[in-house]
Amino acid sequence: MGRYMVGNRLLGPVLCEAAFDGESYLEFLNVDFSELLDENFTRGQQRELVLMHDGAPAHWAAPVLDYLDEHWTQRWIGRYGPVAWPPRSPDLNPLDYFHWGVYHYGAPDSLEELRNRIEEYADAIPPESIQRSTRTSN
Repeated sequence: MGRYMVGNRLLGPVLCEAAFDGESYLEFLNVDFSELLDENFTRGQQRELVLMHDGAPAHWAAPVLDYLDEHWTQRWIGRYGPVAWPPRSPDLNPLDYFHWGVYHYGAPDSLEELRNRIEEYADAIPPESIQRSTRTSN
């Protein structure tokens, strides 16, 4: 399950039942992620977005990199991208920090409980915190 942070709001959830490999991640980008963007943004707004990836192997599979270079030209951050993911950096995705609370009361007993916890924590994140976590004060 994933949510996507855009500006001061969260999109999703997007439920993924299996781990991604390069091929399934490319299909996700082409279908599910594209639909999510189309439902929430105009084409003009989409051209202003920047996609941030971490170092997960599915994110830097050759077909995925080709897709990103074609469809997100100069607007994606990640391994081998136009904006490189900083080497040896901590995970820079602010949503990861918010979602650590999902395990505060121990591991969930089921996938359904995990989904419910993620939903609860994501819904409780104030929009101002999302905005603040993605902006610099320079």
